[in-house]
Amino acid sequence: MIGPAATYASSDSDGDFLRGYVRSGYISDHGDRLADAIWNGIPQNRGYFEWEHKQRIHGHIDLQGSFSYWSDPAIVREYRPRWFYSQQEPDSFLEGSYAGENYVLSAFARLSPNRRYLDQKRQPEIRFDLLPTAIGGGVYERFNASFAELEQQDAHGGAYCNSDPPA
Repeated sequence: MIGPAATYASSDSDGDFLRGYVRSGYISDHGDRLADAIWNGIPQNRGYFEWEHKQRIHGHIDLQGSFSYWSDPAIVREYRPRWFYSQQEPDSFLEGSYAGENYVLSAFARLSPNRRYLDQKRQPEIRFDLLPTAIGGGVYERFNASFAELEQQDAHGGAYCNSDPPA
């Protein structure tokens, strides 16, 4: 298996930072490949690509993302088992948040670049949280509002579910 890998990091005295890594691998596999857990054939040309990024900007904006592409479910399990046991299915998402003085505004989206894995998709989720604030006399106020469209399909072609109300 061959493929580049890299890490990066930077920070400053104001608390801003960025850090992340890229890992990848490719193999032309001529061994006995059989089939994966849901009986799909494992391809001869196999590979994976993973990227993770975390960043803080001006002390108020946080960005993070993860992108994982696996050509087949066994590629990481067979060639990088230590990584596989901490994450057995690839996950790809982007999230950004802005923290105000007493509120947080955030957006989250889950991506699905791996056709062999069926996960719950959020397209996107937008959220506003007013943090608990004392208004006097031992009384606190807080508020939460969010919007998300959810979508999920059974891995074996069964029921399809989404958050839309029936027509």
